[in-house]
Amino acid sequence: FEVFIDPPHSCHNYKELEVNPINTVWNLMLNKPYEDDGQEHSGRIAKEGDSLYYEVRKQKTATKILSGSVNNHEAGATA
Repeated sequence: FEVFIDPPHSCHNYKELEVNPINTVWNLMLNKPYEDDGQEHSGRIAKEGDSLYYEVRKQKTATKILSGSVNNHEAGATA
């Protein structure tokens, strides 16, 4: 599941939130489009204090498997 937040519709400094069915979260900010030499700012590529570090504080997320199980295609999981 992905959410893109870009209020001015500029594709600059937009935020992205990704959450998977087991509630693994990834936040990033993209300073400009990759095709314009944009750089990802996230905890995936930088440590806290680095200029490319970006993380959301006090964020609460949750997921719930409604039926089946994750990564079991035969069980017919739905999230």
